[in-house]
Amino acid sequence: MPSPREVKITVWGAETINEQLLITCSKLFNENYGVWGKLGIRPGMPVLLSLGRLRCQYLFDTETCSLITAEKKTSTGFELVAQAFVCTFPFLHGKSHQYF
Repeated sequence: MPSPREVKITVWGAETINEQLLITCSKLFNENYGVWGKLGIRPGMPVLLSLGRLRCQYLFDTETCSLITAEKKTSTGFELVAQAFVCTFPFLHGKSHQYF
């Protein structure tokens, strides 16, 4: 496991997320997460997450949605190794958080 000095955690407001960061997040998801089950749209194939879907379904509100990234230090810089999309929803008595 990398030491804390080898991992960089960043919280990105939805308005600060550029196209290249979304491309990197999409690539990480598409290459490392999820396979369609027997009853899925494409059984046995990877579940893919497009840039449009990321923007539309995970970053739909610039005031309440954000992205948290974890990058591991490499010999040439940093490599994205984990991500979490977060939305905060107001309620009568505080806020609720949804993590994707």
